[in-house]
Formats: sequence, structure tokens, C-alpha cells
Amino acid sequence: MPVFEMKKAVALLLALAFMVWFSRLASAHVGTTIYVQNVDPGAITIDGLNDDWLSAGYEVTFTQDDMEDVLGGEMQPLDDFACVGYCGWSLPPDNMLYWFIGVTDDIHNADTPSDGARYRDDCIAMGIDADHSGGNYRQGTHGEQAQELGFLPDPSPGLVQCYHWGDPALQWIVREPYCYVAFYIDDLPNYNFEGKMAIWDRADVAGPEASQRHILTAGETIGWVICIDDVDERPDTRDCQPGLQGSEGGRSWTDASQFNDAVLLSPTPVEPSTWGGIKALFEYCLLYTSPSPRDLSTSRMPSSA
Repeated sequence: MPVFEMKKAVALLLALAFMVWFSRLASAHVGTTIYVQNVDPGAITIDGLNDDWLSAGYEVTFTQDDMEDVLGGEMQPLDDFACVGYCGWSLPPDNMLYWFIGVTDDIHNADTPSDGARYRDDCIAMGIDADHSGGNYRQGTHGEQAQELGFLPDPSPGLVQCYHWGDPALQWIVREPYCYVAFYIDDLPNYNFEGKMAIWDRADVAGPEASQRHILTAGETIGWVICIDDVDERPDTRDCQPGLQGSEGGRSWTDASQFNDAVLLSPTPVEPSTWGGIKALFEYCLLYTSPSPRDLSTSRMPSSA
């Protein structure tokens, strides 16, 4: 091959390699990969308890071991903070994401007077990028392309506050019949959240009829970030922000490319717990004594992952 032609070929290969690298970088997600098990909607009641997840044999998706402090600090010791999370998805026509999160906390903080600043209290924060497109979702209509959601424990028993932190006209995203959330607080400072929600490729301020709902499909990957804000004695100050996206995902409040990859697993029969799951259950029983149905059990990743 002539030298000139060889240089052209090398230049073309370098250009193609750069394009592939850039496209991967633009859509890259960070942190722990979430393996989302397929669930039977009829087996789960949204009541803030995990007894149905346990009786159905669903496995734990993550614990605090899968998290890092998004603020870049050190994770709290287990006698300060611990958590367990189940993640699920359902086939159409239900077509919902399901989740249960149990938090063991030494201090519960819910003293911020303004609802608009309740993110400064103990709460669950999530980001959803249904079509996995990444990018800045605060440009234009905040929440149109990806959504940032907050679920806040209310000091009143049985109450939960749900927010879409973005355009006020998109609050319908966290309202029934598109989002159901329950909160179990009988044993504060420990608390549970449980929910199911529709997710959206494009959310419109005109309402769900003008929006594009995402159809959940086995094998696909969506963007789904989960953080648990922990505030102790200092008012309006996070002591730690454990998040699945880790410290490298600190821009997830603006950039959906900083969300976790969440893989929707195919429907499969639930297998018996592995030895790893039994060992994890034993370790949790040693660390925590809590009344049923708050027993935090089984392995962190589904055995089919």
C-alpha cells in the first residue's frame, strides 16, 4: 500500500476509534450496576413492609456495601447507617418499576420547615433516565428527558411526601395512578420505603397524555440512580449521602450520564437462596435485631444476574 494511502487508512481508523470512544463516553453510566428482577405485581402490596418480597423469594439488590458517599467523604459505620434495597420491574400491562428500601439509622432528622428544602432531611433520592440517553436533563424543561425524584419520611405515622424536583407542572409523575409510595415509620429512627412507578421516555408539562411512557422490556438497560440522604444532629446538613452512583457520580443531579446502569432481568423462576445469601442473612441477624417484617435478608444480587 502506498504511504499516502496508508496514512489515510490510519487516519480513518483513528477517527472511527475516537467516534466509538466518544459515543461510549457520552452515554457512559457510573457506579454499581443494578440488576432489576422481574416481579409479579400480584405478589407485592405497596405498604412499606418487606414481608411480601421475602415470601415471594425475591432477592436483595443492594446494601450499603454497594454504595459510596456521593459527597466524597467516608461512609458511616454500620451502627450509624445501614440499608437494604430490592428492585423489581413488571411486564405490561402493569409496566412499573418496583422497589423496597429499608434503612437502619441511629438518628432520624425531619426538621426542615420548608417542603421545598426537605431534601436537607433524611430522604430517598432517585434519578430515572428511562431511554438511557444520558445528558443534561436540567436544560429546557427540567424533568422532560430524565427525572429526579424525592421520597421523604414524614413524622406523622403512615405519611410520605413525594416530589419531582423540577418543573412544578411535572408533579403528576409522582402522583397516582403513575406512582404509589408507602412509608413504614413505627420504629423510627429506622424506616422503610416501598413504591412502584411508571417511567417516561419524555415527560410533558401538559400531562401524561402528552408524554411518552417507557415500555419495560427484558434485557434492556435503563438509567436508575438511588441515594439515601443521611442527616443527623446538624440541621440541614448531610452527614453522608450514600449513593449507588458513588463519588464519581456527583453530577447526577444535572447529568443523566452519571446515573447507574439498571439491567432488567428476564422473567425466571425464583431459585433457592445460595450459600452467600444464607451467610448474608446470618451476618445481618448478628448486626441488627428488628421485629418482623423488617428482617433484612438474602444476597445483594439476584442469582440470575
